[in-house]
Amino acid sequence: VPDNFLYLLMSCTKLHDWVAIGLILSPEELDFESLYELVKKCIQYHGPCATVFRDVSWQVGKSFSATYKSWKSKKVKLAKQSGKLKSACNTAYSTAGIEHTERRTILRKELSIQLALMQDSPGLIATKFETIIATLSLAREEILWYVRNYQSGFKNRHFKQQTYDDIRISELIFLITQFTELILDNQDLIQKYYLQLLRTADLQALQTVHKAHQSLVGDKPKAIIDHFLQQIAKVTEQSITGPEFNSLKQNWLTSELTFASIGFPFASKITKLTQIMEQLLFHIRIAQDVPLIVSEFVSLRELWFHKPKFLQIFQESLTAFPGHCTAYFGLLCQFPENATSLDPLELTSIGEEVTGLAKKFITTILECIKK
Repeated sequence: VPDNFLYLLMSCTKLHDWVAIGLILSPEELDFESLYELVKKCIQYHGPCATVFRDVSWQVGKSFSATYKSWKSKKVKLAKQSGKLKSACNTAYSTAGIEHTERRTILRKELSIQLALMQDSPGLIATKFETIIATLSLAREEILWYVRNYQSGFKNRHFKQQTYDDIRISELIFLITQFTELILDNQDLIQKYYLQLLRTADLQALQTVHKAHQSLVGDKPKAIIDHFLQQIAKVTEQSITGPEFNSLKQNWLTSELTFASIGFPFASKITKLTQIMEQLLFHIRIAQDVPLIVSEFVSLRELWFHKPKFLQIFQESLTAFPGHCTAYFGLLCQFPENATSLDPLELTSIGEEVTGLAKKFITTILECIKK
């Protein structure tokens, strides 16, 4: 069974968001040196601007400085540490762009190698699926980081815009769209592989861990895991999408809430069990709906909320990397996914605008060909 590190990679942006919120709400829980280091790492990860919702962002470093400057507490005097905190923020501003540029360079190389390998040997896609999704997820976050911080208007003498520029960002977009097509073309193969994985390696791993921990979890979670084992042993393509597995997942999540409660005495002793169950639930999700996994962890639909920069990247790619232009039509197909039921007219509005952009892209490409 793969280590759950891959799943953590897919969720790293959410984890960093919670770390940033924790630093705002309860900074006094850390000693000063740890606080400086965590503030610096947090800004280096998010950049000057972190996402709140859609195109709404907040300036991380300024929020930290403003909060700590007026923080009132009997335990610590954060206001007296404002100089060191400001220094940590400035260091992060000056290095964040370079660190993310290096990260994107590594991702481009790795994805190019993986794509060439998978195109030659599609049978490997299923066995490497979680690694591929984790890598694509990191690449997606880097693209969103770029459009969020590129020409953001943020002003600080330690912030150098040129370290945030990346003329090869379109290559990363192209690789993601190519991989998405390849995965969707082979989704039946992936589903069959994970059904077999659930019946064999996952089943054996859960049986072993459950046997060692069943006396610690309590009667109700024990019964849920026993039921899980029975269902996994006979899982099929038809049963995996039925209501039985959905109810089992909900029951297990209820059990995890019990484990997380303050009064549960064995939380630290059942970590291995909860990790195995987390992996198993993710494998069930893959076997149920591969396109949904791709949509959740790989889709670039959020570029819709950064249209001016998205269009600028398209224009730059026409001259620098014209072969990547086809990827942008795939992105246009993803943008209607941003529509919500809260606004019934939003889907129509996005669809009409996307159609107009597609026509504009075609016209622009034809003009470049003529020249």
